[in-house]
Amino acid sequence: MYSNSAFVILQMIIEDVTGESFAVFMQREVTEPLGLRRLEWTWTRELENAAPMTYGELQEEIGYRQLGCQAVGSEICSVPDFARFVATAVSGPYGEPAGRGVLQPETVATILAPLPAGIGYGGSFSDKKKRNPSDDRGDTLLSHSGSNPGWCAHFTINTTRREGFVIASNSSRGRALNVAVRRLWLKTVLGMDAGSDPLPSEEVWATTLVNDIAFKIAVMLWIVLLAAAGWCTSQIAYGRRRWSGPHPRRSLVVVGPPVLLMLIWWYCFYAPESMPLPLPPTFLSIWTLPLLNYITALLLGWIGFSLLLLFSPPAAAKTLT
Repeated sequence: MYSNSAFVILQMIIEDVTGESFAVFMQREVTEPLGLRRLEWTWTRELENAAPMTYGELQEEIGYRQLGCQAVGSEICSVPDFARFVATAVSGPYGEPAGRGVLQPETVATILAPLPAGIGYGGSFSDKKKRNPSDDRGDTLLSHSGSNPGWCAHFTINTTRREGFVIASNSSRGRALNVAVRRLWLKTVLGMDAGSDPLPSEEVWATTLVNDIAFKIAVMLWIVLLAAAGWCTSQIAYGRRRWSGPHPRRSLVVVGPPVLLMLIWWYCFYAPESMPLPLPPTFLSIWTLPLLNYITALLLGWIGFSLLLLFSPPAAAKTLT
């Protein structure tokens, strides 16, 4: 099965056996033998100056992030060198063997062997003949997509014809472009029916759509909260409500629910990792989505309005509070 965690363990094994960092090992064993000048594993000031600004799901600038594990999602590479790396899965134009000496051709063949689930060592495989029975070639395609906040990349290579492409973009919304390019390539190069070219709005990540909807709902609810706060303030000005110290029972009823929800929300999504969580790890997103912050702001607004109600009870309730 495809597993990011397995690559984390693999990095640990390499570092334990060699006694050197993963970046140093990869530079010597992979980058230099393949002649890849722009393949790095850690951000430097030089790379940041050369790289484009990255943009998140809401098209906000998010800058550059160094991940904690280099073996998973930490490759920093130019597109031409990315293409050269992908091309090592097939034989070279001058008879160079697959693997280019970094891996044996037999090892590459093992990597390219499709598994029942269709995903093996980080790649997705498809048999062209299965999708197009009239094709006698039975080409095998190798492809993979990956993304980090602000980055999105994809490659596809026909290991039979030795043709392929790579694409990378500096946006969390880059998947729409990847899908459009892949479909165009499949139709023009391989003659496959890959479906109609998608409009960007049709292929935007579901999280982006949810965030946009959540933002609009949050704005409307904040307007309701502000209107309610304005109404409460006017009631105080007309003497219908008065400033008063909180009563314990009233505090529990008025402020208790939003405070309790806020504590649960913070514990699930903002608590330090050192704290035990009552929910399985699969429940939580690796990256904090903007909609979580919208809900946090609404809960804080609810708490603020509840405090306003708590300290300004109706004037008729004077004897009760």
